[in-house]
Amino acid sequence: MHQTSLLDEELDLILPLLDSLRAQHDDIEDPQLIEQAALLAHALPREIRSFIEEFRLAEPSAVCVLSGLPVEDGEIGPTPANWNLATGRTPAFRAELFFLLCASLLGDVFAWRTKQDGRIMQNVLPAGPVESDHGDAGRKMPLPWRTEDARSPFRADYIAFMCLRNPDDIATTVCDTDWVDMSRIDCDPLFEAEYLYGDRDRPYLAIDPGLTLPASMGPPARAAYDDLTRAIDVALSGLVLWPGDIAFIDNRRAVHGQEEFAARYDGTDRWLKRLEISRNLRASRSRRSSSAGRVIR
Repeated sequence: MHQTSLLDEELDLILPLLDSLRAQHDDIEDPQLIEQAALLAHALPREIRSFIEEFRLAEPSAVCVLSGLPVEDGEIGPTPANWNLATGRTPAFRAELFFLLCASLLGDVFAWRTKQDGRIMQNVLPAGPVESDHGDAGRKMPLPWRTEDARSPFRADYIAFMCLRNPDDIATTVCDTDWVDMSRIDCDPLFEAEYLYGDRDRPYLAIDPGLTLPASMGPPARAAYDDLTRAIDVALSGLVLWPGDIAFIDNRRAVHGQEEFAARYDGTDRWLKRLEISRNLRASRSRRSSSAGRVIR
């Protein structure tokens, strides 16, 4: 895992920057803020920018964790009863700003109109008695691992989470392809089926066991697919985030999910913020309202 923690001298630079941005913008969905985020991110300490750039360019791991931003439990308010109640200018705005700036060093943040009404920064939390149909809300059953939007040509390059609250140490499940011994799997049929691509020794993947397999998938590809999913099941690991932690998961090199937990719905449940990041926003231009638009229809 590619991991670091903020130093005190870095926080001395970061916190005034975030306070200045809080004074200039109303909330995290401000279009001007989102458009300028990549430029504003260059005001972050050089060491942090270098750390994130190494993750983007060198691919040392499919999981990157940046820790150390202060998030006070008493200041962010209770975990909302539903994602749509945590909109506008929230008490966690400073943390949201830092999350947005760091994410924008990897690429362009974007949203799907079908996910949380097209909000750029989403909430991952229990949704009350009625669960989200997309599956990102807390639940009493695990959220199975997958490549996010595996069958979409516009899927994110990175899925990012920032923890605001996690008193029960609930883990995000993750498996880096580097943790799977590909030499034990006959992957050739999967490259033909486009479930794997890129370097055959260290492949990118697009796999979601929850999706129906195409009828055209032949026996060799199906056998390889089953071998790969079993290997991922074995290698899957839990990543526990605590308040102030940011995790970037390479959606081309890792799968992710969520371990089982039972929500209390009392304002103290786990609360994460979530972003999707693209390194090629132009690919989805036909599905966005303008070249600068960030919501895919």
